[in-house]
Amino acid sequence: MKFKEITCRPRPNYVQVCGAEVQVADSLRLSLLSMYVPPSAHIRTNEWIDLLSPFGQDTIVGGDLNAHHSLWGSYKQDHNGCSLVEALNSIDWVLMNDGSSTRLHNNGLNSVVDLTFSSPNLANIIEWKTHVDTLGSDHYPILLEMKSPTSHSAYEALMSPPVAQSLYINPSQDKIRHLLLGGIENAMKKLINEKMPLHSTSRYPAKPTSLLVRQQQHTQKDY
Repeated sequence: MKFKEITCRPRPNYVQVCGAEVQVADSLRLSLLSMYVPPSAHIRTNEWIDLLSPFGQDTIVGGDLNAHHSLWGSYKQDHNGCSLVEALNSIDWVLMNDGSSTRLHNNGLNSVVDLTFSSPNLANIIEWKTHVDTLGSDHYPILLEMKSPTSHSAYEALMSPPVAQSLYINPSQDKIRHLLLGGIENAMKKLINEKMPLHSTSRYPAKPTSLLVRQQQHTQKDY
């Protein structure tokens, strides 16, 4: 796997950051950053923004930030947690924690100090979870699984070119409806056959738009 080290901009001395840019697909380069903030740190909102905003899209940040907030399951809120929430809202980044505990203390109590967040374009294709075993550490390992993103370019390529042309030739409502639904249905069937081929050639995928067409025809009759 190809990767290169990320050079981080100047930051407060008490914040530790390291990162790498990883090539995970032909068209996707992920910036992965690990961050540590000690419990004694006092970070303002603009400092969080300065730390995170330079990395832009396709970025995942994780680490022990010692920031507490009810948004990720902490039983208390502190300054760092509140300022971090304000920063994430300001740059539209997404918290990936699901409320699960990430640290097991010596007294047997759990807490959430390890946070993971990402740029918004990655939020829907990454699944976040903690391992059930600490594996000898006082922190639960965090597992990230990336799903295959939808290929919008492939979908657009499968759409029949005459569809758009016909809309201008005869822009009646019925014509538009049938052309659009037909084009969408054909594209979906082709993508389904490529991604999830049928085991038996005697079966055919269901038509996902048939119910929509029937409902629309029924509505038109009632009208």
